[in-house]
Amino acid sequence: MDTLIINKIIRKIYKLYRGKKYKYCYIHTSVTLSNKKLINIGDKTEIGKNCIILTDNAEIIIGEKVHINPFTVIYGHCGVIIGNNTIIAPHCVIVTGNHEYRQIHIPL
Repeated sequence: MDTLIINKIIRKIYKLYRGKKYKYCYIHTSVTLSNKKLINIGDKTEIGKNCIILTDNAEIIIGEKVHINPFTVIYGHCGVIIGNNTIIAPHCVIVTGNHEYRQIHIPL
């Protein structure tokens, strides 16, 4: 298949962000990004369909050349850093959080 045709098909499936925040990233139109000011996405990163990335007022950093497969959920309650050249399988859930242990005799 001609490269030009393939690129047209890819652009129909994905949004191509070419801004200061999202440079040359393919982010599927069905992706949910909460509080985009706290989400930093590196170059050449691809986020598949129906992914959800929720910041909960903490920064989420996604490196360069990262591939997040469909239906992945990332909750960044305490912040998340995903390094460069990372692949995340479909249907993964990544959650950060912290519990206080002031009263260790009380079960969580």
